[in-house]
Amino acid sequence: MNHILNSMIEAKHFDENVCDEILMEFQDYLDNVALKHSHFSKFSPENLRVDEFFYETMNTSKYRNLWKVVEMLLLLSHGQATVEKGFSINKKVEVENMKELLCVSQRLICGYIN
Repeated sequence: MNHILNSMIEAKHFDENVCDEILMEFQDYLDNVALKHSHFSKFSPENLRVDEFFYETMNTSKYRNLWKVVEMLLLLSHGQATVEKGFSINKKVEVENMKELLCVSQRLICGYIN
């Protein structure tokens, strides 16, 4: 949690003064919710979404700052920009009736140049 908060402070998402409160809320959450409730050990991602699970257990006035951190982490982009960029490069180097080995070679050259 310290590493996460340090990263968020550097990105100016949180003020340093709030971090102590967040750390205390996190420790309280671990001690009083996560370790004492059996639904944590029985959590199954096939049956329940992670965001709903944490929302139900964390979105209270007692853990309001901690919930903001968790919510930001859950909203991080998991985009496919790298994969789509690869398709775009393939389209640029692709020529009709190109052999597979030639295509792979051109992709390696483009990757090296980039």
